[in-house]
Order: sequence, then structure tokens, then C-alpha cells
Amino acid sequence: MNYAELVAKLEAEVPHADYAVAWYDPDEYVDANYIIVPLDDGTFTLYRPTGRGEYYQDVDSDGNPRIFSTEDEVCQYVYKKSLEPKKGGHAPESRPDEAEAQRRAVLESLGIKADPYA
Repeated sequence: MNYAELVAKLEAEVPHADYAVAWYDPDEYVDANYIIVPLDDGTFTLYRPTGRGEYYQDVDSDGNPRIFSTEDEVCQYVYKKSLEPKKGGHAPESRPDEAEAQRRAVLESLGIKADPYA
């Protein structure tokens, strides 16, 4: 898969695909989740935006920069990662009695009376 094919596939499957991936342009800051960067030796890496006008290099779980041998490899990786469910997000809804119990526990752990009128 090349970059154009990746973009077409993401546009068909991911909301706001224009924020999913971009090709690196040193003259333009983009806020895409993955920025594909071709390196001088013919390999590819990924940058991620900081949200503050800068990038950082994407690393694996050992802290090593992700380096891909081919455009196909990097595009396959970005495609797979873009379709994975996101971690975190909104907390599941709780029943009112659970929410109240949780509120009381938090307040008590802070040394605050959960019900000041009791």
C-alpha cells in the first residue's frame, strides 16, 4: 500500500481521516495523528504532533524509534493503528447510586465530610 492508497482507505473508514495521517512537509506543521517521514536511506519513520507546533518521533515500547523498510510497511502500520479502538476516552456510565458512593469515597479520602449536614 502506498500513501495515496492509505489515505483513500482511511477516508472510507475513519471519521476525520485528514487528521489521521499526513506526509511530512518540513515547511508546514500538520496536526495529523501520524506523520510519515521518508528518510535519506530509503526507510521511513513516524512523527507525532505535540499539539504545540512541534513533533516527536514515534517509538516502540522499548523507546526505540519506529523505522520501516518500505512505504508499504509504514502505511500498513498506520492503517492498522488508525482502526484500533482508542484507549481511555469517556468513562462508562454509572448508576446514580454508584456515582454517589464514588463521590462520597473520594470526598472522604480527602478528609471532607461527604454529607456536611449529617
